[in-house]
Amino acid sequence: MQETIISGGMEHRTLRQLEQFEEGKAIHVPLYGSDHVRVVMLCIAPGAGIPMHTHPGFEITITPLRGKGAITSPQGERIILEPGTIHFADATCGLDPHNPFDEPFVMLVHRVKQ
Repeated sequence: MQETIISGGMEHRTLRQLEQFEEGKAIHVPLYGSDHVRVVMLCIAPGAGIPMHTHPGFEITITPLRGKGAITSPQGERIILEPGTIHFADATCGLDPHNPFDEPFVMLVHRVKQ
C-alpha cells in the first residue's frame, strides 16, 4: 500500500513502496514535476538499462538509493552507481543507466532546467 501524507503544504512518500520492477526493464516512477524541476525514481531490473541519451536544457543529478548500477563516462569508462554517492551531469553529457548486476537497482534522478 502506497502512503502519501500531506502536512502543511509538504507531501511525504515512502520510496520503497513506490518501487516498480519488471524483468528486463527499467521503469520511470514520476515523483515530482514543475516547469523547472522533474524528479523520477528509476528502477532498473538486473540486466536491464536505458540506451545512451542526453537531456537537452537540463542539468541532471543522480542519487543511487539501493543496489548497484552503472553509467558510461564521456571517456568510455564504467562508473559504478551505488548508495552513498551522487553524480552530476550537464545537458551535453550522455547517460546510459544500466544494471549489470544480479540485484535490483534504484536511483533518484533530478532534472533541473538550465
